[in-house]
Amino acid sequence: MAEIRDFQIAVADALRLNDCYNELREAFSTHPLVDGDDDLLRKRLKILPATTETEAWVHLVNCGEVAERYIRAGIMNRNFPLWIRTATADELVDYYAAATIENRTLTTGVYLSFKDPTPYLYGRPLWVKRSDWRAFFTQTMKERYGIAEPTRAPSHKTGRPPSDIEVLAKADEMRGRKMTARDIAKFMRLELGFENVATRDVRELIRGRYSRTGRGGMGE
Repeated sequence: MAEIRDFQIAVADALRLNDCYNELREAFSTHPLVDGDDDLLRKRLKILPATTETEAWVHLVNCGEVAERYIRAGIMNRNFPLWIRTATADELVDYYAAATIENRTLTTGVYLSFKDPTPYLYGRPLWVKRSDWRAFFTQTMKERYGIAEPTRAPSHKTGRPPSDIEVLAKADEMRGRKMTARDIAKFMRLELGFENVATRDVRELIRGRYSRTGRGGMGE
């Protein structure tokens, strides 16, 4: 009989690897790409029209690729300990056992690899201790953007759209993250609670609000 790999028990005080990956990807997606990211991204054929929706999708995909690089580097540099659940206990993964970390491992949270089907790990859910994850996440955001945590907007559970005052407050917050006015307008819809705010509406609201050093009066 095949061994039961997860035993239906989560590692104590831990998150699945895929949940960590998704959180980092989403955090990255609330910011524009930074210098050097282009060298990490795969070349893409532009088969879709350049619309607000497709730009947002491409940005999210790109942020996923960058998040993969950060997590892989953390694992390989031994700054990102992985755990599994055995039949009797939680067990720290031997660094050398996780020789290959593929995209499908990060997106499923299960160790899967065509190149290195290690029997010890193959098919097992991978876990990250919450304390290790928060430390890695906080340090990554600080190094990448100069902030300890991404600041999230309150959720509008009633479904009402945010007011102009709320949009301007969010714009000022994003400006505080060193984002240009152009990027504020472009990425506002990626902020929690502001998903339905149109880029053009943001652009009109903040026009002239910041230094007029960019194209069309949009502050850089």
